[in-house]
Amino acid sequence: MYNEEFLNMIKDMLGDEYNDYLEETSREPRRGFRVNPLKISIDDWKRITSLPAEKSPFAPNGFYNTTGHGIGNLPEVRCGAVYPQEPSASSAVASVEIRPGMRILDLCAAPGSKSTQIAEQLGNEGLLVANDISRKRSLVLAENLERCGCSCALVLNSDHRMIAETYPGLFDIVFCDAPCSGEGMFRKESEALKQWSMDNVLFCAERQNEILESAVQCLKGGGLLVYSTCTLNTIENEQNVVRLLRQHPELSIVSLPHDHTRPGFPSDVPTDRAQRIFPMDGGEGHFVCVMRRETPSESRLPALQKEAVLPKEVRDFLDEHLVRGYPYYYRVKDTFYGSSHPLPDTGRCSVIRPFVRLGEVRSGRFEPDHALAVSSWTKLRRTIELTEDECSAYLKGMTINHPAPKGWYAACWQGMPLGWVRSDGSILKNKYPKAYRIRG
Repeated sequence: MYNEEFLNMIKDMLGDEYNDYLEETSREPRRGFRVNPLKISIDDWKRITSLPAEKSPFAPNGFYNTTGHGIGNLPEVRCGAVYPQEPSASSAVASVEIRPGMRILDLCAAPGSKSTQIAEQLGNEGLLVANDISRKRSLVLAENLERCGCSCALVLNSDHRMIAETYPGLFDIVFCDAPCSGEGMFRKESEALKQWSMDNVLFCAERQNEILESAVQCLKGGGLLVYSTCTLNTIENEQNVVRLLRQHPELSIVSLPHDHTRPGFPSDVPTDRAQRIFPMDGGEGHFVCVMRRETPSESRLPALQKEAVLPKEVRDFLDEHLVRGYPYYYRVKDTFYGSSHPLPDTGRCSVIRPFVRLGEVRSGRFEPDHALAVSSWTKLRRTIELTEDECSAYLKGMTINHPAPKGWYAACWQGMPLGWVRSDGSILKNKYPKAYRIRG
């Protein structure tokens, strides 16, 4: 399965545990998920779920999926109450304390596992800038943040240097889950295994170092830089940390607990304060190092973008359907957005989504967006609870025979919106986005 050069590297790293590594990686990978507190508490989730699971040690709301198969089509995932995630990948966000009101940057954010976990901890109070350089992947990132229900996430699609230029010294915490050689994903992603070579490891390390330079520029004095990878070698992990600290003596490594992880490999800086996870530890593999900026940074607070005045048709719909409105509204052509945080100027960055897409005005009529239905900012006044069969039909895009007064409703599973329906009095017309529908 693995080439000899890779195995020799692992053997040098693990010594007596080498055979344990081989034995573990011969088994099926462990699956996991998080329960989203923006949508439901763990206690409430336990009362309603039939999903078999075991607690994961890597995050307070993390669990092992013990079903033996994927859960992406389950209603609890489709409504955002549960987010599938490889168990050890949740360790990076869990390594720092995130408080409501913080400004946080996720610099290499797609597909959104860490961004959604950050959003859960912010609780819709603060600012999350989630960026990815790939436009295709950043669209997936926006979709996952939408389903999570976050009302304070600005999704960008820009080069890391552009982000640093736009937001110098702004953030309390910068997450840099840099693109890596993916050695911790070999069981799940055969393509990562096929592409592995020492040349690629060295290439990834250089690229990571460049991205880390931008991450440091975005960090405010006293702020934290969380560097993580899903790879195992020391070149992309400890050695990159050593190089970064030599380039930036204003950074110091923060000690992380090792109750369920192991320390980083030692070096001439205290990289043993970092966290490592190998497949034998209950996850596919992860490295996390947290660094604090000990000196002030050159910061520049961005200007705030002008808020929009809502047209009557938009205001009337929101007043009818939302228990509480959004503090801030913005407009891009005929599309309207709502947020719980002011929209900062985005400079030359490419914007994928400025917070929650509320909907657009078409021919003088407001058409609500899916994101408005699944947002956690506010409860909706008009809802319809779907039966199990209706829920299955809804997620497949089918119309539903269900008498209700005419108008728009949030179609719900266990009280949590899955999306919109529109009633003609006897039939619910399905407004679940076609791209999200379950096939077959």
